[in-house]
Amino acid sequence: MHTADDVEHLIWRIHQDLLQAGFAADPNEPAVDADLRIRYDPDRGVVVSWAASAESLTRDPPRHHRVRTAVHLALRAVLTDAGHRIADDHADDDLVIPVPARSSQP
Repeated sequence: MHTADDVEHLIWRIHQDLLQAGFAADPNEPAVDADLRIRYDPDRGVVVSWAASAESLTRDPPRHHRVRTAVHLALRAVLTDAGHRIADDHADDDLVIPVPARSSQP
């Protein structure tokens, strides 16, 4: 079982790890061409997703797919290198990081 503090701390850690790797994951900064989102889904865990602008998708779909794949791989590499466990979720391209269960030990 985890608490709201556990979730907030994990989101903060993920945010810091992505910022240190050069990703613009600051919710206070406007996205120019793409958007990196970090959110909590109670059924899945912390979800990290990236989406390009609709214009880039329609302008060159094959290129968009290649860029999306590269960003997805880079996000996975940064997060796993930082010690996060990525859950396999083949439903979409989101990266899901389960919130670790608290130890029952004091």
